[in-house]
Order: sequence, then structure tokens, then C-alpha cells
Amino acid sequence: MRPDASMRLYLIRHGESVANAAGLVTGSIDTPLSNRGRQQVAELFSSKLRQIRFDHVFSSSAQRARETAAILFPEGYINVDAALLETDAGDVAEWTLTKFNQNYTAFNTDFDPRRPYPGGESHYDLYVRVNQWLDKFLREYKGSSNVALVVHGGPIVCVLHRALDIPVEQFPCCQIENASVTEVLVNYVGNQAVLSHGDKGEVP
Repeated sequence: MRPDASMRLYLIRHGESVANAAGLVTGSIDTPLSNRGRQQVAELFSSKLRQIRFDHVFSSSAQRARETAAILFPEGYINVDAALLETDAGDVAEWTLTKFNQNYTAFNTDFDPRRPYPGGESHYDLYVRVNQWLDKFLREYKGSSNVALVVHGGPIVCVLHRALDIPVEQFPCCQIENASVTEVLVNYVGNQAVLSHGDKGEVP
């Protein structure tokens, strides 16, 4: 059956943050963009994004995402939503990745998406949260043509798992670079929204 409407989602990861530059686990840490991150976003602004007319722009409530969105869309209204935050890394958010991997070796070597960070969320929790938000969004914004989501690597991966029909047990299906754009096509057949992967931009 041919789709009766379609939408293109532009999933934009924020530029490098101060916490990224310091090699921290991050997630729930609310730090601004680094100088390098601001430059990355400025370069992204001068790319093809500038030529697209967006119906709506959404951003995670984290400072690094809001700052990225403000640079990319200086004249547009930005819908800020905490449901689009990265996985809450809880007690280890301010640890370096090196320290975390030394103390919680099995977290990555014997990966289980349902295993939470100490005092925080699991990646499965993130997957459920993002998809609940996405289901509501797809119902309420049917009829939009181009929508930008300025978020984090984790939420983008969650959408890709759904678009590519990859089980959450294989999370993450890919790594998302700072200040990159991932395109996902949404086709509507009646009230059903079907996601598929479009141009991947810088996603490997």
C-alpha cells in the first residue's frame, strides 16, 4: 500500500561538550559546548541544513543540546523536552570513561542493555522513554514535512534501532559523531507510521 503522507526527521547530535572533551561518562551532566563544539555546530549551520525549511524543531533540555539548537535555528521556535535527554548515568556521570571501564568492566565486555548505570538508567530505559516520546510525536505532528531533533547519541541510536528493525539487545547499532545529522523517513499509511533509514550523513 502506498503511503498517504511522509515526514523526514533530521536527528542532530549536539556539538562536542565540555564533558565530552574531558572524556567523562556524561549522560546526565549538564555542561555547555566546548569551543570546538561551537565551531563544529557553526560549520554544520553552513551546510545543507541551512537550505531546509523546518516545520518544527525539538531539543533535549540539556544545555549542550539547547545551545546547539540555538546556533542552528537562531530565528525559530525550539520545543524543549526532557524526554529527549541522554541516558542518565547516575552516580558515575562525572567519572572519566577510563575510570568507569576499570571499575565496571562487565558493563561493556558483557553488555546488557537492561543493566543500569549505578544510580541511573539503563539503555533499555532510554529506549523505552524515547520510543514513548516518538509514538506521541508521530501522532500529534502527522502532516509535517521536515522536523529537526537536536539531541544526543543515545536517543538517535534508539530511533535508528526502530527504523532498521534492530533488536534493542544489539544496542548500540552504531556510533553517532558530535555535530552530525542522521536522516530518517517516516511514511504514514492511514494512522500507522513506518520509519525507514534515509541518508546517514556521518553515521558509520
